[in-house]
Amino acid sequence: MLRNVSEIKVIVFHISDSPILSANDWEDVQKIYESEYNCMFLTDLDQLPDFIDDSDIIKVEPLKMVLWPSLSLFDHIKERFNAQTSEIILVSKDSRFTKRSMKLLSGVILISENMVKYEQLDNTPDAIFHNFNQFYELVVLDNLVGRNYFGENQIPLPTNQFRSRYIHCLYPISDSKKVRLFSLGRYYSSKHYMHEMHPYSKAIISNKSSNSKLFGKFNIKLSDLIIQTIGSFPDSFKLDALCYVPPRPNEESRFSDIFEHIFSQTDKWIQQLEDISPFLIATRDFEKQKFLNTEERLTNVENAFTVTKVLTGKNVMVIDDVVTTGATLKACAEALFQAGVESVSFFVFAINQREQSGLFSEYRAACPYCLGDLYLNINSTTYLPFYSCSDCRRTFDYDPVMENLNRRIR
Repeated sequence: MLRNVSEIKVIVFHISDSPILSANDWEDVQKIYESEYNCMFLTDLDQLPDFIDDSDIIKVEPLKMVLWPSLSLFDHIKERFNAQTSEIILVSKDSRFTKRSMKLLSGVILISENMVKYEQLDNTPDAIFHNFNQFYELVVLDNLVGRNYFGENQIPLPTNQFRSRYIHCLYPISDSKKVRLFSLGRYYSSKHYMHEMHPYSKAIISNKSSNSKLFGKFNIKLSDLIIQTIGSFPDSFKLDALCYVPPRPNEESRFSDIFEHIFSQTDKWIQQLEDISPFLIATRDFEKQKFLNTEERLTNVENAFTVTKVLTGKNVMVIDDVVTTGATLKACAEALFQAGVESVSFFVFAINQREQSGLFSEYRAACPYCLGDLYLNINSTTYLPFYSCSDCRRTFDYDPVMENLNRRIR
């Protein structure tokens, strides 16, 4: 989602020589520049096309660009247009720039002609477009503002107006082999400054926690999102079977209900799929991955799975909830390839985001009565987000708190 962006006031283009903009790129940028939106250009290049007014260009020394985000430059943009952070979108073809820009609460959009790599997504931007024209059509013409990624848009903030957008990247399972990974959104852990502002993250952790009132409550909705997303794939995407990451021996899978709902559907393409989950099993117990580093995670699940059925020529998709390093998914893929599958792809509810503390103390939502910390919750009856004060115990609707937060972050 364009996290806290509810109205676009300013579009800031980051322009550099890596990657350089093509002639077609500049034609599309000019269309956006001549639209109703205010535009600024942040660049370390000596010269930009003549259609851009000099007053709309901010020249930045290469070293300062590397140190972005610069609060002084960002404040200059806000002051010029009397804009809030939540009314600004940063657009770039440089994934390094968009990754650093995620420390701000503005919208951040990456333009990438090629499929992004998994290692680029530990700070996933709010949207990834193939080119500037796609950005122009969806954001400028259609005024597509708000929650973009399918999961973040639908759980637990249901709305009838959305576009099915999922994160799609290449994940390396070896030095020579990469597989497709699809995600419904992003997950922000409790150590990330976005955790108390991101209902989707709260919903995911509540849905998988057995001691939560919301345990399993989003299974049907998540099942529907899986169905709708896979159903939107082009016919060229080959898929014969689904399975979920198997639980440890003597444990029950959280995905049993989800798969039961998926395979109860009457859609022809679903009926043609095979559920091979019973054949992908864990052969031994292993530690939970949560508290392990990258190397420990790989070792922890090495040779931990096997497949009890020959799957020669099958195209298989493995489903999991949150992916961090991908060690568990990689171990599942290795077992499937040993069983003869033709291809493996991954589908997750969210990609875990690198922990960040943020740049502003104002990111903390505060109680309007006692100034105590507000904590994000999900209502176990309506499944909608709300805030509760840790001190005075008052509760508040989600949207007004976010609107107030946006006004304070200037």
